[in-house]
Amino acid sequence: MTITITLKFTEDDDEFGRRLMQLLGEHGAVLEHDEEEGWTINHAKELIHELNSHAKLLLRACADGEGWVSGGEFREQHGDRALYGPTAAITKAVKRCIRNGKLPEGFTSPINPTYNPDNPSWQKTGGYTMTKSDAKAFAEAFAELDGQ
Repeated sequence: MTITITLKFTEDDDEFGRRLMQLLGEHGAVLEHDEEEGWTINHAKELIHELNSHAKLLLRACADGEGWVSGGEFREQHGDRALYGPTAAITKAVKRCIRNGKLPEGFTSPINPTYNPDNPSWQKTGGYTMTKSDAKAFAEAFAELDGQ
């Protein structure tokens, strides 16, 4: 079954949009958006240049996973504390890029955390999602940067 939903969010809808994207990702939805509004290879390279090595590692893992990285597998491979801090670094770098004119206004972190909806209390992140088109842009950006 295919269901197509078209939504446009404003800054006021940011929390709703984040929660909706998280819920859809947890249930295996394929998340896509207009290419014009999403991350391009050049946008991705601008962000990558601003990131520390831990944040790059997480972003690359999500891109290489075609829009999904398991939190448990990432922790097994990189240590139990591997997910402490990289998402904050990514969010701050996006804001810095917008402030410096390297990214358009309205861009947000390309990755979204997922959690177990049956457990409302504190829990470790189950994983991270990004749209397929964003994953492709970041994978190509990393490939170009690796080739330099």
